[in-house]
Amino acid sequence: MAHAYLFAGPRGTGKTSAAKILAKAINCLAPEDGEPCGRCTHCRAIDAGEALDVVELDAASNRGIDEMRSIRDATWLKPAALQTKVYIIDEAHMLTHEAANALLKTLEEPPEHVVFILATTDPDKMPATIRSRAQRFDFRRLAPEALRARVEEIAGREGIALEPEALRLIVEFADGGLRDALALLDQVRAYAGDRIAAADVRNVAGLPEAEEIEAILAALEEGDAAGLHRALEAAYGAGREPERLARSLARALRERFYRRRKEAGGPAKGEAALARRLRALMEVEAALRLSVDPHLRLEAELIGLLAEGGAEKAGEQASEALLGRIAELEARLRALEDRLRRPERSAAGADDAKAPAPTSEGSRRPTPAAVATAPGASPFPSAGAPADAPAGAAARPGPSAAELSAFARENDPARLKVLEERWAKVLAAVKGRDIRAEAWLKRGRPAAVRGEVALLVFTVPLHRQMTEQSDNRRHVEAALAEATGGEIRSFRTAMADAWDRARGAAGDPPIVRAAVELVGPERVEVRYGEEDEAEA
Repeated sequence: MAHAYLFAGPRGTGKTSAAKILAKAINCLAPEDGEPCGRCTHCRAIDAGEALDVVELDAASNRGIDEMRSIRDATWLKPAALQTKVYIIDEAHMLTHEAANALLKTLEEPPEHVVFILATTDPDKMPATIRSRAQRFDFRRLAPEALRARVEEIAGREGIALEPEALRLIVEFADGGLRDALALLDQVRAYAGDRIAAADVRNVAGLPEAEEIEAILAALEEGDAAGLHRALEAAYGAGREPERLARSLARALRERFYRRRKEAGGPAKGEAALARRLRALMEVEAALRLSVDPHLRLEAELIGLLAEGGAEKAGEQASEALLGRIAELEARLRALEDRLRRPERSAAGADDAKAPAPTSEGSRRPTPAAVATAPGASPFPSAGAPADAPAGAAARPGPSAAELSAFARENDPARLKVLEERWAKVLAAVKGRDIRAEAWLKRGRPAAVRGEVALLVFTVPLHRQMTEQSDNRRHVEAALAEATGGEIRSFRTAMADAWDRARGAAGDPPIVRAAVELVGPERVEVRYGEEDEAEA
């Protein structure tokens, strides 16, 4: 058995209770496998607080050298009734430097009949000389599941009916400390009786309502200063303390961060802003304890986060526009390079046909390339017209009128709804593979699903054409299969006006639909006679 023990850990984790149990185990007259029996005279005296040889001292209020000197002098006296004297010093890190030195002298030359148990929430503040002379045990917070089970067990034994939400709030408030959880349970029982609801726990503990937290976070997300002011006024009006409000906001942001990351299956959009807000709220929570006006301090921090969010959103929009413009210019540049190469290849082929084969590698001389353009025409594609796709990455042609009509007739609304709900995941997955492909794809939208093929419609021809390029198509098809669990594996693209005409024609009589499929919707005009109009 050691002559000194150091119990370190957060508040409410059982350090002092364990020290008393150890004192009983040391002095028990009939220990059972090292555990105190709890029935002998020594155990009962310690439980009742009547044992003169078990001395408990609170170093937060008895921290001076005089108290330590009195303990040092008393240690040389034999125990009055027990086998071993036990000194339990709680919050030992609060001892003054002189008091710690006085205690150190006793720890260096301890009497055989004395055991010291030092309990502290901050062991790093204790002198290293004391820590090195004590056997250390670290106490940890209880896991939420273990704490929930323990509180539920005690509540059931005491005949207390706890709502599930009330139990969750008690566990959240205690933050792993069983003592705090039981203390709150006792306070709420005194307030509400043996049937405890979530509202009772919130009123006693001063916890904000979920609606109050969501209103503040929604105002931050939307950059709504007026909404933020109303939400804070409502929370303060309900008596919410700024420190508790900041902690609840931080917990909600933490849960939202992990939920978005799980839903996206990787880095999610806006998670950097969530992390920054979470860090700011954790820092302001510590500052609120020292603030002259905690309410104003918290509101100032939230206003700063709202302003930063507005600037960040504007920057993201500008970045997206810039990326789209860069991708468009890159496509036009590739198309221009391809145009410049085609005349060169044609001229080189004609020269090779006319000229004799060179006798040696060194006799071949380069021929300057010529660019053939129509008189007055520019070799650059116009900004409004779609650029040609580069070689090896040609875009597929759009679907025919018959194929669009088939999409309109055989569309699966249920699958289309699923795709629309998961469209953000598709865009995120494509962006993870190639940000340029995502810049083109997000200009379109899902319009129909036929079997394993989705129809995506666009309003600008260039956006449709670039999405159909082979590299981009590969990324989009992989993202579709991943987001839908393999239900949709491919896609077709069409212009929005062609799709609108096909949808309108899908409701016509069979003979009209046949005509549309044969010659196209733009060449078919349907006129009804007077008898048909009367019947209609």
